[in-house]
Amino acid sequence: MTSLFDTHDYWKNIPESVLEPNRESLAEMGVEITEDRNNFDYLYLRTDLAELAGKKYHKKRNLVNQFLSAYDHQEWPLTTDLIPDALGVLDRWRADKDSDGDYAAAREALDLFRPLGLEGRLYFINDKPAGWCLGESLAQGKMFAVHFEKGIGEYKGIYQYMNQAFAASLPEYYIHINREQDLGDEGLRQAKETYRPSGFVKKYVGRMGAN
Repeated sequence: MTSLFDTHDYWKNIPESVLEPNRESLAEMGVEITEDRNNFDYLYLRTDLAELAGKKYHKKRNLVNQFLSAYDHQEWPLTTDLIPDALGVLDRWRADKDSDGDYAAAREALDLFRPLGLEGRLYFINDKPAGWCLGESLAQGKMFAVHFEKGIGEYKGIYQYMNQAFAASLPEYYIHINREQDLGDEGLRQAKETYRPSGFVKKYVGRMGAN
């Protein structure tokens, strides 16, 4: 642990698995540890997102049902042949948002999804590409991390539909879905919290204290 903290005075994204066994020695070194709430990963039970059961998911379930009733929809596993369709959705998402956001990272993930071992789904409305999800398996196949989720916003309920449909498409051996951080964005935080996370992957920041 000393070797990780001997050349800098600031560290971020320290996971609990690293912090807890070394908390005492870090304190002795003068490293001050604080929670980095903005970078906590949100964890959800796959079955919760796939089934949307009970009163707590009533609004989400209604939006999904409205979407299913309003649109002729299809979904397919993401393959190399479908990458141009996914890129078209991404370009439309950027244009509608009028901001790059994480466009560059999402495009790179699509371009390299096979070499990176990523998996995803592409969603169509009236035979036109309308949204996609992309992520990867973690924790020896017990968790799936959703890295990107992009949709064309004119279709009401598309994000709720993709969230539910993607969770339902995952094999049952996945226990949790990791939907990553909110990065301090209040709107994104509220949206993630409405899905009732079952827990978090906590991250911490370390700073050398003043001597």
